[in-house]
Amino acid sequence: MKTKSKMFLLSIAIIALFTVLGCTSAVKEQDNNPATETVSPTVLSTFPTDKSTEVALNTAITVTFSESMDSASFIPANFTLKAGDTEVTGLVTYNLTTNTAIFTPENSLAANSVYTATVSIGVKDLAGNALSLDMIWSFTTSAAADTTAPAVLAVFPIASSSDVAINTLITATFTEPMNQATIIAANFTVKAGTTAVTGGVTYDSVNKEAIFTPTANLASSTVYTVTVTTDAKDLAGNGVGVNKVWTFTTSAVADTTAPSTLSAFPLVSSTDAAINTLITATFAEPMNSATINAESFMVKAGTTVVAGSVTYDSVNKEATFTPTANLGSSTLYTVTLTTDIKDLAGNGLAVNKVWSFTTSAVADTTAPAVLSVFPVASSTNAAINTLITATFNEPMNSATIIAANFTVKAGTTAVAGSVTYDSVNKEAIFTPTANLASSTVYTATVTTGAKDLAGNGLAINKVWTFTTSAAADTTAPAVLSVFPVASSTNVAINTLITATFNEPMSSATIIAANFTVKAGTTAVTGSVTYDSVNKVTTFTPTANLASSTVYTATVTTGAKDLAGNGLAVNKVWTFTTSVAADTTAPGVLSVFPVDSSTNVAINTLVTATFNEPMNSATIIATNFTVKAGTTAVTGSVTYDSVNKVATFTPASNLASSTVYTATVTTGAKDLAGNGLAINKVWTFTTSVAADTTAPGCVVSISCRFKY
Repeated sequence: MKTKSKMFLLSIAIIALFTVLGCTSAVKEQDNNPATETVSPTVLSTFPTDKSTEVALNTAITVTFSESMDSASFIPANFTLKAGDTEVTGLVTYNLTTNTAIFTPENSLAANSVYTATVSIGVKDLAGNALSLDMIWSFTTSAAADTTAPAVLAVFPIASSSDVAINTLITATFTEPMNQATIIAANFTVKAGTTAVTGGVTYDSVNKEAIFTPTANLASSTVYTVTVTTDAKDLAGNGVGVNKVWTFTTSAVADTTAPSTLSAFPLVSSTDAAINTLITATFAEPMNSATINAESFMVKAGTTVVAGSVTYDSVNKEATFTPTANLGSSTLYTVTLTTDIKDLAGNGLAVNKVWSFTTSAVADTTAPAVLSVFPVASSTNAAINTLITATFNEPMNSATIIAANFTVKAGTTAVAGSVTYDSVNKEAIFTPTANLASSTVYTATVTTGAKDLAGNGLAINKVWTFTTSAAADTTAPAVLSVFPVASSTNVAINTLITATFNEPMSSATIIAANFTVKAGTTAVTGSVTYDSVNKVTTFTPTANLASSTVYTATVTTGAKDLAGNGLAVNKVWTFTTSVAADTTAPGVLSVFPVDSSTNVAINTLVTATFNEPMNSATIIATNFTVKAGTTAVTGSVTYDSVNKVATFTPASNLASSTVYTATVTTGAKDLAGNGLAINKVWTFTTSVAADTTAPGCVVSISCRFKY
């Protein structure tokens, strides 16, 4: 009896042991099975975009997902296109490489018709998870088919560049969505002489970027030729107009330097960020768009992840996070860019880039504006080799600063050229493909399609004209003044370092490589910005400078004007720091019109002269206002760093016989970051007429007369 009992208990133990082992094995197998993943896939982008108009009749319809999908779930029933209740017949395919489903209509779509596309919850990822809800969007067709050839907007490495890392990827960014089935190795080649480089080609449909990844490092000190052929086609079937061909030369070594961010928006620790804002980060070098996604660019409120989509603008090196809905009001958000974000040589950020901002209570509905342009409106004698620029009063959405929204024309003939956006300095740049014609009137237009990061477009088109000279500008620019002054001593350790130029400069060349500050041979870490309104470049040290130390500042010949001329020689100067920071508030020495003055010309400028150099980035319309009662006068604000004078220029004549109040606020700061102690406020009363009298010489020993 006891023996049978023992045998029974032993049998139970063995069964239990195998059951546990079996369960453990099953759990391990389950853990390695994608079927255990329960997160729904999401849609990253569609084409045509929702509510778009003027869509070509011969277009294909695409939808790109956040992860790999089950191709078997892409059947006609799960991806439909309708005009009203009428279903469009077409072929549905799925590209495993790019996670993109494509609906290709059997025939051209009808003209001027509204179509609704639907991807149903029947589509599933590889773990069997369906979309959380149907993806539905609509678009309206144009009157005709699309027969316009797509073009390549930007390439990397840049054409004719040298010293290119041997471990780089090669990229081409297009002007419009492309048919990924045509972005293949046969249509995107890299060669050293006649020898083809082995590699793979992928297409990032979200960012319209083709990427060639060499199988191994390129050879050092070698010229390579890259070709994107006319067989690369858009979604309407149009091929690139002509082969896109460019060359570059490699360096001797691989690139192992971590990339970094140049700027972010909303600004670090900023408050009052609009609840409808986009979040952006601009990089110091071209990045691999495939690494910039929702996993590597995250926004959180506390521990709650904000839903949104991530895109990368390869032309301007800017990543953008677009929240699915408005952010919460009066809420602290934390943004993180992880080290998974990599440059085109495969180097990730050295550390996560983390910053926070707090939202306001409302959305931003204020239209952005153009602060300044070059060539200046109505100017004559503009160099035929000039760039054309427009500087905005706030950060703009780089995706809207494009050729369609920034045009240059001679009469009705459009000038061929490319458009870029410098997010650090808020400047749009139109670069003509060739020199402009001499002695010709040109009209530049920035349209209302140019939008800020809250989605607000310009209130009206910004239009200005200029006339070219007979020749190109070949004169080197020069530095007018610097701060700290050359050979100065007792300089505050918390100072900024600035250089003011004698003409507008190309902001793309005013960078850390071309503006350096060193203590001996040790470079000071910091950021470089360019104020195009006042032609001032500013170096902002990351931390206070060391005390009682000699520093050498250098602006190199790499800094160029808008005609492409660099400084003739490096601008080099030194200064010695004091033992302490500057904490003294700046003051206003004099104003014009004088306080309480009367009979002031209605066509006057309003000025304030400071007792020390000021930070031009703070001498802006917000900090220098003129009002008649509570009505603000429209105008522009500039700062003359040579003479330390801020000038408010009214957009039109002031009203006659009216009392005006001018205010320079405590937001105006010196180069050590100290604001005015109190607002500077003064009043003046206008006369009934404009001042049309020419200035003359007050009789003194300095006057010279002719008889």
